[in-house]
Amino acid sequence: MPYKYLQQHPLKTYALLTKKAHGNWGSGSKKMGGAGCVREFRARRGALGCARIPCLVLSLIVVVLYWVQPCAAVVGDDDAWHFTIAPYLWIPGQSGDVTVRGVDADVDLSVCDVLENLDDIEFAFMAHLEADKGRFGFYLDGFYMETEETTHQPNTSTKVRTQQSAIEFVGVFELTEFALDKQDPQRSNLSIDLLGGGRYMNLTNDVDLTILNAFTHSGGTRDWVDPLVGARATWTINEKWVAIVRGDIGGFDVGSQLTWNLVGTIAYRFNKNVALAVGYRWLDVDYEDGSGSDEFKYDVSLSGPFVGLAFEF
Repeated sequence: MPYKYLQQHPLKTYALLTKKAHGNWGSGSKKMGGAGCVREFRARRGALGCARIPCLVLSLIVVVLYWVQPCAAVVGDDDAWHFTIAPYLWIPGQSGDVTVRGVDADVDLSVCDVLENLDDIEFAFMAHLEADKGRFGFYLDGFYMETEETTHQPNTSTKVRTQQSAIEFVGVFELTEFALDKQDPQRSNLSIDLLGGGRYMNLTNDVDLTILNAFTHSGGTRDWVDPLVGARATWTINEKWVAIVRGDIGGFDVGSQLTWNLVGTIAYRFNKNVALAVGYRWLDVDYEDGSGSDEFKYDVSLSGPFVGLAFEF
C-alpha cells in the first residue's frame, strides 16, 4: 500500500487493515452454526495470533501519521537557523506632554502634519533583525529619529526638538503552531509566540519658549531600560500573504512608569527571500524623573504607518 495513500486516506486505511486483521467471520459462521463457529475460531486463532499484531500496529501508525504529518510539515527543519533583516520607515504622529527642567510643553503632531512637513524630520532610521532555530529565537528592533515641532499661540511660541532612539532586545519562544488547512499545512497556518526582554530608550528634549519678548531655553537627556513581556501571532494566509500582530507591555516603574507597544503588519512575499511589509504601530511611553527645576517628563504616544522590506535567509 503506497505511503501517499496512507497520508491522504488514513481512516479508510485503518478500516481496511482492521478488516483484514479480523477476517470475514460472518460468511462461514452463519452456515456452520455455533459448533462451526468454535471450530473456525480454533482453526484461525494460531494464524491471527501472529498476523493481527502487525496489522493493528500498522493501523495505529496510520492514525498517528494522520495527526503528526500536518504538524511536521509546518515546523520544517528545526536544526536550521533562519535570519530576517528588515529595514523600514516609520512615520509616527506624536501626542502628549513633555517637561524639561520644569518647563512644560504640549506635543500634538498628527501623521498628516508629519507628511505635510517632512522637513521637521531631520533624520530617521529603523530596522528589525531576527534569528530563530526551532522553537527559540530572538530579535532586535530599533529606531532613531530627530524631529522638530513649532507651535504658535497669541504672544507665545514654543519649539520642541527631540532626539529619540530605542532598541528592543527580545527573546522568542514558539508556544504553539498549527495548520489551518490540513490538506496543505504549508499554505495556511497560525503560530503563537511568547516574548520577553527589554527596551532601551534614549531621549533628548530641547524646549525653546518665547513669551512676548522673553526667551527661555531648557534641555535635558535621559536614558533608561524597560523590562517587557508580550506575545506575537503570525498567520500565514497562503504562500504570498502573511499577517502579524505583536504586542507588549513593560516599564512597571523599573524605567518608565508604564509603556506599551502594539504592531500590526501585513506582508507580501515576492519570493521565499524577499517580502514587502506595511503596517501600523503604536508606542506609548510614560516616563518621569526628578522634580521642580530638575523635572524631566515624557508622557507621549507615538503612532503611525510604516513600510519596509524583509530579507529572509
